[in-house]
Amino acid sequence: MYTPSMEVTGIHISWRWVVLVLRGVVAIAAGIAAFEISAGAAKALLAAYFAADGVLALVLAARLHVPLGSRLLVAADGVVGLVVAVLLVAYAPGIPLLILIVSLWAIATGVLEFVAAVFIPRISALSWGIALIGVASCGVGIVMLDWTNLAEIGLLYFFAAYAIIAGLLFLALAIAVARAVRTGRAKNHIAG
Repeated sequence: MYTPSMEVTGIHISWRWVVLVLRGVVAIAAGIAAFEISAGAAKALLAAYFAADGVLALVLAARLHVPLGSRLLVAADGVVGLVVAVLLVAYAPGIPLLILIVSLWAIATGVLEFVAAVFIPRISALSWGIALIGVASCGVGIVMLDWTNLAEIGLLYFFAAYAIIAGLLFLALAIAVARAVRTGRAKNHIAG
């Protein structure tokens, strides 16, 4: 199966790698913004992040060369993000409901990412990276569910910390995938 890729200054870049980098950069940017924005802008930031991450997850699912089950789980992760973004924009929930929605999003995407990682046998770095992101997401969601009196600013700080950690994990995952692709390409040249 042909995967579109490009050469940039002699470095072979796979679109899977680019999407992982974009997910990392978007998450880190959203995390930094969450520390700096007003509580009133929180819903817009969260909706924008969930929409962007959802679209990037769908693109990643389309580009991954892993079993169909894993791709469907990554796609489901993207759909969950898009649904939550629409809910935040359409219904403008109050703080308790906003915290519940974000908590359930974190748990749902964490479970989907972790289960998807189980079915990715070909690139161990990819499966471990996605599993770690899933565990971090579930952990944040569970902690947020337990803190029923979390204020909007607390939600922003939890989200900011999660987004920065997830972004760094996505960037590390992108580097691992790029190395695996490069190593696989080198082995194919040697064998060929």
